[in-house]
Amino acid sequence: MIADTTVLPEKNPGTKKHSSIKRPKRSKNPVTAIQFFAMRSQKRDFRSLWIIRINAAVRENGLTYSKFMSALKKMNIELDRRVLAELAAEDSEAFSNLVSLAKENAA
Repeated sequence: MIADTTVLPEKNPGTKKHSSIKRPKRSKNPVTAIQFFAMRSQKRDFRSLWIIRINAAVRENGLTYSKFMSALKKMNIELDRRVLAELAAEDSEAFSNLVSLAKENAA
């Protein structure tokens, strides 16, 4: 007699991918998991720091952060937040020129 070799599909394959956080591979050393989440936390913290710095510099020039970022996207200027934050801190004159361009496009 031949055994039944049919394989039933999973009940709902694919719900786990989009509904859970990506986990590191299991290892004998639990430090790997801690490092993974520390790295994610650091990434989050730096992004919020860059946004705060950009917001402060933009408000000094009379514009809000959201309008500034929207105007940059409309002008197809693809500078990331890290570069914009460095520009605001190091070269305020160039950043002011960028904000004035954004003001013209925001209106």
